Amino acid sequence: MNQVKEFARELIALGSVNNMQVIIDYGNTLISYIDTFDVTNIRRAISEFPDLVKKLK
Repeated sequence: MNQVKEFARELIALGSVNNMQVIIDYGNTLISYIDTFDVTNIRRAISEFPDLVKKLK
């Protein structure tokens, strides 16, 4: 879980630097799932990440 949380923190930082609220929100949501140990939503969020990246291109 620590690696996933670090990934989420890096996304929040990246979103902040690039003024991309959708990335900040994704990172915050992922951290929320981690903090509540919501494994189902952690997996769902991670699996949806590539689609989010495609939308941003």
